[in-house]
Amino acid sequence: HIFFHDTEAIIRNTTKPICYSVLDRRHLVNTLEIVAAACGGETAFRQRPQGLGFVTPVSPLVFPKLVEGIVDAVGWGVPILYAPAPMMSGTGPATIAGTFVSSSIGSRK
Repeated sequence: HIFFHDTEAIIRNTTKPICYSVLDRRHLVNTLEIVAAACGGETAFRQRPQGLGFVTPVSPLVFPKLVEGIVDAVGWGVPILYAPAPMMSGTGPATIAGTFVSSSIGSRK
């Protein structure tokens, strides 16, 4: 899977924390296992997670498959950055004000 090659390239070329995309459970767990191995094992990773999980649901107040990934990330001790991103006139309201309100409500869920 292309994301695993990206993760490997990031690990090999930086010492900075990594932002993990929380797409689904299988993808996230595999990514966390790769990063944990690079950090010296699962115990070392859990003591000091090397990054954070990034969640961007596009539909306001709805994030179906992401929930399982979020639960797994938190179980590994990974902090979550939840940033709703409704698309104006697509998955969110057509007006700027409506999109702002939708995003604000989504981030308080």
